[in-house]
Amino acid sequence: MKMEKNIFIILFILCHFSISAFAKMNLKDIHDAYIQSYRYEKTQNYIDAIKAIKIVSINYPKAYTVNLRLGFLYLLNENYANASKHYEVAQKALPFAISPLIGQMSIGIATKKYEEVETLGFKIIKNDLYNYYGNLKLAYSLIMQSKYEAAQKIIFKMLSLYPEDTAFLAQSARIYSLTSNLTAATEVYNNVLVLDPENVEANYFISIMNKKVQLKETIKKNNKE
Repeated sequence: MKMEKNIFIILFILCHFSISAFAKMNLKDIHDAYIQSYRYEKTQNYIDAIKAIKIVSINYPKAYTVNLRLGFLYLLNENYANASKHYEVAQKALPFAISPLIGQMSIGIATKKYEEVETLGFKIIKNDLYNYYGNLKLAYSLIMQSKYEAAQKIIFKMLSLYPEDTAFLAQSARIYSLTSNLTAATEVYNNVLVLDPENVEANYFISIMNKKVQLKETIKKNNKE
């Protein structure tokens, strides 16, 4: 009984429309469509994941959750125009929702429209100062525009709350590397590897730095000889 009540609450948010509209689809059909879509997504079959959920979209074209879901799936399938379209519909359904804006930021990063990502990021943190993905993507967009001081400010703010977060630590290290502060970059990347030994970015940087050290030692040794 409790589960059934929760489903109705979720569906109210999902559909964001009048009670009479619930008659368009029954709970089981909606549930089955989502389950099938999630299963296709798990195997990276995004086209069929989209097809599976389309029946819900047809019945509830202005619903928040189904458009958010379709935006995400089209994003994964690299169909950015359709992804943006569905995120816009979701945003209209619930104007204060942040998830559609995060989705639009992901599209901007994928299409390298970093100024647009920056604008969206500042819009998000104006209402939700410590939003994790809003800050993470905002910092990335600033780095890609060489706005290192602004990016590092965002990163330090987030690390004050999540000092062990490897994503923000790696961004900070990247800025040190890009601004030729290799000592600081090496220190932070080593901290990343303590927390995440398999981190690709940190391992790559440390590998490069180790090769540089070895090269210097070889040159120094050859000069002595």
